[in-house]
Amino acid sequence: RDFAVFGPTAGDPTKWPGDYRGDAFVAYGHYARPDVRWRKNTVCLDTGCLYGGHLTTPRDPALEIVQIE
Repeated sequence: RDFAVFGPTAGDPTKWPGDYRGDAFVAYGHYARPDVRWRKNTVCLDTGCLYGGHLTTPRDPALEIVQIE
């Protein structure tokens, strides 16, 4: 849980999704990107809304991605 919530304590904090082995689906942000990034059972939803990008969320149950400007 701590690893998923806080990420690694050293190194590149954007790399942890590639190492994630949990069963729980994890949606996270804080590292703005122009596109949604799916890696294993995780998705980065930070698509830069603050910087003129989109506000992004997954919609249950199929995890369809929804974005608004």
